[in-house]
Amino acid sequence: MTKLIYPQGSWVAIVTPFDANLEMDLGVMRDLVDFHAANGTSTLLIMGSTGEPTMLTIEERKRIIQEMAAYCKGKIHAFFGVTLGSTAMTIDLARYAQDRDADGIDRFEWAGGEGENDVDVVNHQVEHDVDIERS
Repeated sequence: MTKLIYPQGSWVAIVTPFDANLEMDLGVMRDLVDFHAANGTSTLLIMGSTGEPTMLTIEERKRIIQEMAAYCKGKIHAFFGVTLGSTAMTIDLARYAQDRDADGIDRFEWAGGEGENDVDVVNHQVEHDVDIERS
């Protein structure tokens, strides 16, 4: 496991920008990274809690992880939201982020199935199948 990144300073969830053709605009996303790095933000949460990741394809999400993990390295810590519609898909995306040297992942727990034990199963599977920091 890599060195733990403890919450300190300002952690900011950034939006996924789109252009006039409704395509992801990674140039604007890089501008957002640069702005936050220059202004003292400690860590960014990319594709986390701003809502639009649910509208992205898995290929688009992987492209963001690949390009932004590399772009952020050495500038600012970046955690990536990896929650998808199933535990297996969430684990796969978390592993993808790990393989791209992301600083960490964030996954949201959902209430579904028979009750709280479903959340425990998801947490157990993610925590044991992925060797990366989680927020």
